[in-house]
Parts: sequence; C-alpha cells; structure tokens
Amino acid sequence: MSVHADAALMALDAFASGEVDVLDQLHAADYVDHTPLPGLSAGRSGLRERAMVLSSAFYDTCVSAVVLVDQGDTVVLQARARGVHKGDFLGQAATGRQVEAVGLCVFRFVDGLISQAWSSFEYSSPQPAARDSYLVRGPVQYLAAMA
Repeated sequence: MSVHADAALMALDAFASGEVDVLDQLHAADYVDHTPLPGLSAGRSGLRERAMVLSSAFYDTCVSAVVLVDQGDTVVLQARARGVHKGDFLGQAATGRQVEAVGLCVFRFVDGLISQAWSSFEYSSPQPAARDSYLVRGPVQYLAAMA
C-alpha cells in the first residue's frame, strides 16, 4: 500500500472519530470537498465541521475501508460506517437506532496532502423495521423514514 493510501485510511479514521487536528495535518490548506454536507463549506473548515457534526450525531461509530484504487495521485476507498444516531443530524432528531452507511470516497493528492475529495454514501439500517426496510439515498431521507 502506498503512502497516499495510508493517508486516506488515516483521514477516514480521523473523520469518523472527530479528530479534527489529524484532518488538518492530512488535508491541504486549499482542500476542496466536492460533496459537502448541505450548508457546510467545501473547504477544510467545512471538513472540520462535518466531522464534528457526525461525531456529535452518532456514537459507537465503527468505520472500515477497502482500498479499491491506489494509483499515482488518486486513492479510491470503499467505506462502511456504523453508528447509533444519538443527536440532531441535518435537522433530524435522534432516533437511538443503528445506522449504516456504505459508499465510495475518492481522494486526490498534491504534495503528499489530500487536495480534493468526492464521496457518495447510501444509508441503511442493518435490522430495519417493516416501515423502513428499504435503502434510501441520503442521510436526511433515511433518518426521516426512521423517525
């Protein structure tokens, strides 16, 4: 595995645990998130906010990832995250239910730092109730179905 792949995995772990200082060390000052959460900036400050939003909305978070592409300045990860919805997330009140997100993360590196990222996740519940037994795209729609 390359240095870039190691850095991408470290960034994913830091993101999931809300370690914003580690995120700052791994991302370029002019970092651009091409898929920020609604209302957050696409820069490094938005990344910090996103990590803090997720860590305050979910607990007992577990993240795993598989490196799919590790070539040149690009790393693509398939990631899976699980956590319990404990707090407000994009306007949705806590449900106390376990949420699982599966998706892809694409990282582009410049001078050893993550300079750009794209991500796409689908959210689901591993043990859905009858009324939310479908896979819904996007966090707001999924959590609204669980409420």
